[in-house]
Amino acid sequence: MSFDVRIYQPAKSAMQSGRGKASFWVIEFLNLASIGEDPLMGWQKTTAPFKTKKITFSDRASALAYAQKNGLSYRLEEPHRETITPKQYGHHFRANKPL
Repeated sequence: MSFDVRIYQPAKSAMQSGRGKASFWVIEFLNLASIGEDPLMGWQKTTAPFKTKKITFSDRASALAYAQKNGLSYRLEEPHRETITPKQYGHHFRANKPL
């Protein structure tokens, strides 16, 4: 089955220490059928105007509502949640520290 759009929550970038700007959802258009090769230069070309467009939403429900309202078939990708184990400074100096 081919999908028109992909709905996902992007991961934080490597230059980001916090999670402040990674809380939005993105709709990315996946129209790959119109990719061809430029006969003059040999580069890839596309006639799909939405190939490079991404629409951002504040939450998942509004992104899904947009896709359903416009009749787009979508693939929803759930975000990977990082588990953070709290650590204390004193754990570095305890006697029964695991090796």
